[in-house]
Amino acid sequence: MHPPFEETLEDHLTRVERYMRGCELLQFPRHPSPLRTQLAIFIRERAAGVVDEWIGLIAPVYTLLPKQIPEIRQNMYDALLRWAAHIENPHDIETYVYLREHARHGFISHSSPSRFLSGQTKVRLLIVQRLRAEYAKDRKQLVDMLNLLDQEFYERVLHITDLTLRARCKKGVESAT
Repeated sequence: MHPPFEETLEDHLTRVERYMRGCELLQFPRHPSPLRTQLAIFIRERAAGVVDEWIGLIAPVYTLLPKQIPEIRQNMYDALLRWAAHIENPHDIETYVYLREHARHGFISHSSPSRFLSGQTKVRLLIVQRLRAEYAKDRKQLVDMLNLLDQEFYERVLHITDLTLRARCKKGVESAT
């Protein structure tokens, strides 16, 4: 068994899924479905607009320099597409491969967790606004789409939190030796 901060990604994913099952946070099955595809398509089709609105909101809050904005915008756009791929097919874990690397060496490793998670939360809210507008006349579909989005967002938050803490614990152990 690996120390907690050296857990394999597969073990990490299995553990988080076990927590979600045990806490009854998995309302929707963990395999492709028409609803998952519909939500993923919805996100992909609106990703550019979501990211543009998001960057306009977070740039002054995070005091981003103008020269940083194009790269951060592209990174968030790419991340949103990876997340949509995972929503559509939960066995596609590329989004968590990237998150683990960013938690260890990238953007997340240089930010406070609240900064990163507040940005993720805003992305979710921007998607929610668009879902509500699109499905205003189809209450059942809106509820299903929102519930699936929330399930996937909760999963993402759990992964981000764990990956960030584990990366920082590992750095602490390495710097102590």
